[in-house]
Amino acid sequence: MGKKNVDFVAPDRASSPLSQCEAGGIPQQPKTIAGVEFARGKEGLSEPRPLAMCPDLATMHWFWTETINRLESLRRRVREARDLMEAADFARYVLNSWMRKMLVPYDNQGLLKVDSAALGLSAADLLREVQEALANQSSRARIQRRAIRDHSTSP
Repeated sequence: MGKKNVDFVAPDRASSPLSQCEAGGIPQQPKTIAGVEFARGKEGLSEPRPLAMCPDLATMHWFWTETINRLESLRRRVREARDLMEAADFARYVLNSWMRKMLVPYDNQGLLKVDSAALGLSAADLLREVQEALANQSSRARIQRRAIRDHSTSP
């Protein structure tokens, strides 16, 4: 069987996993990708299996709240000049993962608030604060070394 050159066609919203969740079903793995049937293993294509859970708004609110709380906790630690690399790593993870894209369909300003844009801004601000703290630490260290050097060479 030769390889087929097939352009990727994005699925419409009606067949997306989120819309399947909204309809009360569990998203299933497709049998074809862009119209080309695919197989797994020697047995060929198995029965469709669930792709993901169907989180509700309350679950996504909890996920968003815990992530925002972790960013704020790390922000306080950065202001104390502690755990700078841990804060930078977590901020980069939030910015570079699919976390924000996953939350976009659940954006809600009501009682169960979910704000994917605020999550991205908070992570970007934390990363900027870490970079400023690291720059301040290196300049403070240079000033201290210079003061020690000047003090040791004075009569």
